[in-house]
Amino acid sequence: MTFYGRANLIATGTNDDIDTVEEDVVVVTETENLVDSQLNIYYNIALGTHTSMEFLYYVRFATGGDWYELPYRNDGTGAITSVPTQATSSTPTKFVDSLPLPACVAFKITAKGTGGLNGTVTATIMSRDN
Repeated sequence: MTFYGRANLIATGTNDDIDTVEEDVVVVTETENLVDSQLNIYYNIALGTHTSMEFLYYVRFATGGDWYELPYRNDGTGAITSVPTQATSSTPTKFVDSLPLPACVAFKITAKGTGGLNGTVTATIMSRDN
């Protein structure tokens, strides 16, 4: 049996006014919280009048440096594509997204709504080693 250790709570953030421009939901800059290899993001959302909401993930390799998006890489073609996590009216209001965490000194989640305004999102970030 493989034991991955206990999960660690990294951060929780809320943005209760998501409009159609990308906005920060939660930013983690405490490097001691970014040592595990796997993240689980617990979302609690309300679309407001949006038809959908998109969530993107970013990391930094230098304190105060540029943000780098964590994109999708097609293993067959090698193509790098921005593929945000997307919530629609058929998405549960509470859901979990999982992703690997590369070596970094900061991590953030942003959100952007489509076709409306006043969306709300709370994101709680947990981590563990795989």
